[in-house]
Amino acid sequence: MPIPTKHHTQRNTQEIIIKDIGLSSAATAKGWSVDLVDSGNGMILFRFKGDPQEFSQLEADYWAGKLNLPARAVIMAQRTLKDRLYALKKPTGGRS
Repeated sequence: MPIPTKHHTQRNTQEIIIKDIGLSSAATAKGWSVDLVDSGNGMILFRFKGDPQEFSQLEADYWAGKLNLPARAVIMAQRTLKDRLYALKKPTGGRS
């Protein structure tokens, strides 16, 4: 379930924070721009910016199985998100 934050702008744009990678992949495939946010407790969250009502509709359609997207678009979006997650968790040091 998305968690709207208190960051508002003029056109009813809010930050929407979720933790589900499936929903995040679908939203990304649908054209929503996503940022990754470290929650501070080791969990990475997905942050979207936009109209919370539009996102709520997308979420409802996703969970109801009514979201019509090409499977390849969702798979590629999820692959990209996983690559970004891996890059965040990758250790900076290493052996030569």
